[in-house]
Amino acid sequence: MYTFFFKKNKKGAIEAPTEETIMLIFGAVTILVLLASFMYPIFAALLSEPDDGSIANLKRLYSKIIEVIEHPNFIAAEETFNYFIEKDKILVALDTNGNENKLEQNVIILDPFRPSECENDACICLYKLDKLGELEPKDWDKAVITCEHDGLSDKNIVFDDSSIDLGKVQEISIFRIYDETTKTYHISINRI
Repeated sequence: MYTFFFKKNKKGAIEAPTEETIMLIFGAVTILVLLASFMYPIFAALLSEPDDGSIANLKRLYSKIIEVIEHPNFIAAEETFNYFIEKDKILVALDTNGNENKLEQNVIILDPFRPSECENDACICLYKLDKLGELEPKDWDKAVITCEHDGLSDKNIVFDDSSIDLGKVQEISIFRIYDETTKTYHISINRI
């Protein structure tokens, strides 16, 4: 019986693989790993839905909100970073258990916008702006591009005084104050 890794010598004893065989296998595995790591981003870009960066920035904004909420400074925390949202989209920030119908500059904070997937959780969503104008308020779920809310579900959150500009890269600040008496996180998202 002949195998690639182990060979029988003339006496019939099994010999360990040669150094060349081990190097060949190591080289093949290394090439496959490198090829896969280079090909993954290409296939991901080709197979993903087209986006102008607004979805990726929403996910980044969400992660920054989570960072500010979980910041070790119990009373207040702030995070600053560059943000972009295209002119044909709008960012919607929804408080826990509904809102007091607020409209800030380019960040709508209005309870009828609450998508069904958010239920009563605090939630940030990206909407297609032109679809909102075409739909009745009861059908606004159809204008949702994506929402982020999983890490916000067990917290009482109120979004205050938020304003960002559409269609340009801008530096924004996320500021959080924790109210110990009401156990509420007050979060502001503002351009700098």
